[in-house]
Amino acid sequence: MMNAGQPGGFSSRLTAPERLLALARHDLPSRTADPALDTLVALAARALQVPVVAVNIVDAQRQVTLAVSSGDAGHVSVRHSFCARVVERGSLSVAADTRVHPDFCDLPLARSGAVVAYAAVPLRTLDGQVLGTLCAVDRRPRTFSPSELQDLEAFAHLAESLLSQRLALKTVRHEREQLRALIEAIPLATYAVDDAGAVCVWNRAAEHLYGHLAAQVLGQAPPELQVDGPPPAPVPQGGQLQGVGEARRVTRQGRIMDVRYHRATLRDVDGRVTLTVDTAADVTDRKHAQAQLEQQARVLEDMSEAVISCDEHFRLRTWNPAAARLYGWQREELEGRDLRELIPTDFRMPDEGAFLKSVEERGYWEGQVVQTHRSGRQLDVRCRMTIARHPDGRPAGLITVNDNITERVAAQAQLEHLAYTDATTGLANRPALLRFLHQEAQEPHCGVLFIDLDEFKRVNDLYGHAVGDRVLVRMAGRLRRAAPDAFIARYSGDEFVLVTRDAGALLVLAGHVLSALERPVRVQGAPEVRLTASVGVAWSDAHVEPEELLRRADVAMYSGKAAGKHRVAVYDERSDEARHDRARLADELRAGLARGEVTVAWQPRVRLADGRVMAVEALARWRHPERGTVSPGVFIPVAEESGVIHPLGQAVLRQACRQGQRWAAAGTPVTVAVNVSAMELAREHFLQDVQDALRAEGLAPDLLEIEVTESAAMRDVRANAERLRALRDLGVSVAIDDFGTGYSSLSYLRQLPASVVKVDQSFVRDLTEDLTATEASIVRAVVTLAHGVGMRVVAEGVETETQRRALIALGCQEAQGYLFARPQDAASVGDLLQ
Repeated sequence: MMNAGQPGGFSSRLTAPERLLALARHDLPSRTADPALDTLVALAARALQVPVVAVNIVDAQRQVTLAVSSGDAGHVSVRHSFCARVVERGSLSVAADTRVHPDFCDLPLARSGAVVAYAAVPLRTLDGQVLGTLCAVDRRPRTFSPSELQDLEAFAHLAESLLSQRLALKTVRHEREQLRALIEAIPLATYAVDDAGAVCVWNRAAEHLYGHLAAQVLGQAPPELQVDGPPPAPVPQGGQLQGVGEARRVTRQGRIMDVRYHRATLRDVDGRVTLTVDTAADVTDRKHAQAQLEQQARVLEDMSEAVISCDEHFRLRTWNPAAARLYGWQREELEGRDLRELIPTDFRMPDEGAFLKSVEERGYWEGQVVQTHRSGRQLDVRCRMTIARHPDGRPAGLITVNDNITERVAAQAQLEHLAYTDATTGLANRPALLRFLHQEAQEPHCGVLFIDLDEFKRVNDLYGHAVGDRVLVRMAGRLRRAAPDAFIARYSGDEFVLVTRDAGALLVLAGHVLSALERPVRVQGAPEVRLTASVGVAWSDAHVEPEELLRRADVAMYSGKAAGKHRVAVYDERSDEARHDRARLADELRAGLARGEVTVAWQPRVRLADGRVMAVEALARWRHPERGTVSPGVFIPVAEESGVIHPLGQAVLRQACRQGQRWAAAGTPVTVAVNVSAMELAREHFLQDVQDALRAEGLAPDLLEIEVTESAAMRDVRANAERLRALRDLGVSVAIDDFGTGYSSLSYLRQLPASVVKVDQSFVRDLTEDLTATEASIVRAVVTLAHGVGMRVVAEGVETETQRRALIALGCQEAQGYLFARPQDAASVGDLLQ
């Protein structure tokens, strides 16, 4: 007897892959109502005179009844299934009394007497796989005669036929559904017309393209779609393709479009057309884009700038005529060649890898480069470069638009030379000296010699200024030879300044200079001239500003003159009483900050058009318990020298954010502007300080404006631009304060990520109604440039109605000054904001 208690006893046939695959094809053993099977089992039960005849399907785990003559259909585990054992055996099984039959007596239905007499025939597929059984069941012991068993087998054959038909219908239905899904999935508008001229296929793409719903056209003659164009090509002999081409078609809504169509016919065995299929795609946008591309190509050909594109391997893609004119290479000469080798480029960066990394990180690059013409001639080129990318974001190459600015650069260099060169001696002039000190001489070991020719006025008085100029030229030459590695400038009249980074040898160098200048000078128009010089020496330190360094050297030079001239004098800060006073003031300021003596006053900034308050500037005020009110012009430079500027700046920033939040909470939000020194801006944690203040006081970033003086911003343009850009990314706006006093070119303005430029009051003070005056021209230039780079302009120190009218006429939008409001307390500002 089989071990029915262990599924392993059925594993060989029940779980055979071929049988399970056959069950899956028949969609068995899912229970689906089948009237034909229900009728069959009812007839079989009547013919065999048994109460129950059933069609059962058996998979690897259970027996499922598809049809039963009486009782409820259901399922049982294969461990308790009579039919599972018949499937395992694979042949007719008969038991007069299952309770004593060795194959079934262990089954629960046998022991309970629910199934006593049992006969079952395996149901097979056409390829012989057993799906289940047709079984007859009686609750009384009985035998089945040979004729009854033949009838049972006959009914089993009928059941097999019904299951085969069921499979065939399922297959046809599935194929039809697949075909319908395929047609619907086709992205092309597809319709078909049968031999009677009626539409029999009209997919969703056709509905979308033509506007006619399938329900409206199926079974009808196809709608009129053709507008114009040649008729479809005739059918080739024996072929099926009827037409391929482009045409204009019209939608149900009347929109005319260009389509690309394919039309084919299907024929029967006699060659008669049974079906005509038409597929089409809307190419209107493509043709429009093609026309645009052709237009863009014409524009590209006519551009004066060189337009070049290449793939990721720097192989040429685009090379317009302007590129050929600029570099001397024709397009056909560049095919397959590396553009980097043909057009050497100096990007003014450490190496090409650094440049490419910069382009890839930002996606674009714009700047001035030096490139080489085919002839070897150097070209100054303004380059605007963008990365082209694949759809997945990978770099696909570069697109660059280049403009030849060689002549412009040469002209600008000449202007720079004229602007920063002393016309008499050829040395750098005072603006060049100040620019050098601000931009390049910030190292702590920098040293300065301030040189004054003793009694030079006597030369001019005796021999005239022409001779005096010749003497100055000779002295300039001697300075160059005495200090070939130093920066030398003519400061004024008979004063020269020498800047060197070799501070350790500064005194030795001063001695060489003194010796060189005291030798007799012979020039045309005068006998031998003998002059001496007084030299002041000063060294920079961590907190000294360039102007202060010059002042120290100047003070030392005058002390040398006072001591008898023709000598080297070193700046001695022990004798500088102002220095000691500043040190004491710094200590008192630090203590005053701790005691809360530093407060904030507010000066409104108004819109010139209507006087509306647009922002308020936070101004530090210090009331000393003994000195009284200390001017900001006194204590702020002291704070910068001593480093107290950092806690002072933090205190003012916190107070400004706190008051700004109060105004916002009161329903009168206004931008609060806070001044930041060069030292604060350069501080490593400056951005974090701003974030902490905003977070602690709850002020929205867009209500805070950081003001940085032009000279502070220009000290290290690249680094400061990055710091200011980080502020802007945080949501804080940036203003350039005191613009026009920092000795920088207007062209530097566009390098700074600022939204506001504040014109220094020195340019506003002398404004009159004469808009052609020098002051008005300067303000107009600042306004024009600022507007050109998207910045607003604020005028400082406006005190008269005449100045206000002039500023409006010059295009300035905002202003602040005593004409509108003096610095005042927060309560007064709150009244103005109402």
